[in-house]
Amino acid sequence: MFGSLTSPASSTATGSRYTLWIDGVGAWLVLTSPVVTLGRAQAPVSPLLAKSSLVKDTSDEADVTIMSSLSRKHAQLERVNESWVLTAHAATDVEGRPVDGQTVLSDDCEITAGSSVRLGFCVTTPLSASARLSFLSDHRPAGAVDGVVLMAQTCLLGPGPENHVRCPQWPTSVVLVRGRRGLAVKSRKDIFVDGSLATGLTPLSSGQVISGTDFRFRLEEINPER
Repeated sequence: MFGSLTSPASSTATGSRYTLWIDGVGAWLVLTSPVVTLGRAQAPVSPLLAKSSLVKDTSDEADVTIMSSLSRKHAQLERVNESWVLTAHAATDVEGRPVDGQTVLSDDCEITAGSSVRLGFCVTTPLSASARLSFLSDHRPAGAVDGVVLMAQTCLLGPGPENHVRCPQWPTSVVLVRGRRGLAVKSRKDIFVDGSLATGLTPLSSGQVISGTDFRFRLEEINPER
């Protein structure tokens, strides 16, 4: 249906994966690839088997893995221009309607993967193509994160509804910006990176702590070699 929108080249696009730890708010998975897969999480591996050749390779796991009976790569979300296109590889509904092949996701819609895994999809502001995935059913993601940010160029953190991650107690908003060499941060108010005042758009390294008046968070890159 959307053959003119998607292409083999875009389906192999890669990006960085981060865990965003926010004091008093929770943990979020931030994905910068324009193509994101959803699927089941593999069972935990016993330490006794960790080096065994019988253990399955986890490098081919979905980007968002959920503790459930889904297929290993159940569905795919792809950013096409300013829209997100869902491709169903197994039984998937959007707003209660089965997806036959592909569909463009509308803002504030509900995705049901399999029979019971329910996800909320939301584009919080028309000024950004980034989107948010929230977990509506009791099925939890591997890594125990509270939600997922599908990051285009920016990720907004702050108290208002336009933010991709709501931080109700924050006095101001902070913007993460994606560049060629990773993520950078900026804010209209004074912020500090590892205790040093950040001026303008400040590049970030994995593990650095960003803080300001009454807030603090840390961004860690996941498996940078993947």
